[in-house]
This record gives sequence, structure tokens and C-alpha cells, in this order.
Amino acid sequence: MPEVNNLKEKQVVIFELVNQIYGVDISNVLEIIRPQAMTIIPGSPDYVEGIINLRGQIIPIIDLAKRFKLQTNIETNNKIIVVVEIEKIKLGLMVDRVLGVQKFDPALIQPPPVLIDGINTQYLIGTVLMNNQLLILLNINFVYEEQEKEKEFLSSLKEVASKEKTIKKTDLGLIM
Repeated sequence: MPEVNNLKEKQVVIFELVNQIYGVDISNVLEIIRPQAMTIIPGSPDYVEGIINLRGQIIPIIDLAKRFKLQTNIETNNKIIVVVEIEKIKLGLMVDRVLGVQKFDPALIQPPPVLIDGINTQYLIGTVLMNNQLLILLNINFVYEEQEKEKEFLSSLKEVASKEKTIKKTDLGLIM
């Protein structure tokens, strides 16, 4: 009977981000590491801290506080990186600190309220009250999907700009 009970439990990695408690499904988490030397990528969004080489794999590092537009005063060197895999893509999520792993009954999950401290509710699965604290469950897939949408948008802007230059040159009779 305990086996059946475990199947009904949800297990999440809990971390702190700007004095709030968040969780992500443990099935997405590969490992938890300390920050290491990062290579900055010019022109990347401000929430992309850079990339790291983790045992031969290049991993982009996203600062979740910046991604969610939250104010933080914790230096990068004092943060922790939660390495996750989303749709076969590995990302490092920079958080203030990891608090551990917690199991709970999925029936305890409440739908997200309209707004929680400025975070778009599309990033949320829901909330759970645990030990008199509100645990915010993140939709880690949406964090990745938004990044992909931004890449597509920037790519389409470049394409439009390129076509605009071609049209201007044609109008001037420069292209034959």
C-alpha cells in the first residue's frame, strides 16, 4: 500500500528567490551546483547570466529573479544554480538558495492567483500552503517557452530589417 501512496505524492525541489519560496517538479531537476566561471554572451537578454561548461555540455544560465523582474541584492557568487532539463534542453536556473526536497499531496495545490509580486501567472502551476508558508510552484516549461518565443521574435525582427534594407536599395536602383 505505501507504493500507491507515493504515486499520488508530488515531489518538488524547493528554493528561495527574493525571500519567497518556490518549487519545481523534481523530475525536471538534474543537479544543483555552485556558480562557476561563466562566459557572457553579447546581446543576450539581461536575465541570461551567461553560459557554463558542465562536464562538456554548454548550459545557459538564467537568473530567475531577473527573469521574473524581481529586485534582489544577492551577488551572483552567493547564489545556487539548479540545472533542469526541459524538452531535452538543459538550463541552469540561478536562485538565492536551495532549501531541499518536499513531498505533498497534489490535491493541496491551489490555482495561482491573478498576480503574485509581479510574476506573470503563466509561470505558475499553483500554490501550496506548507508549514504556514506559501510555496509557489513554477511552470518550468513556460520559462523555456517564453525564451524560445523571444528568440523567434528577435529573428523575425532581423528578417524584417533585412528585407527593409533590400527594398530601400531596390528603390534606389542599387540592386540589379
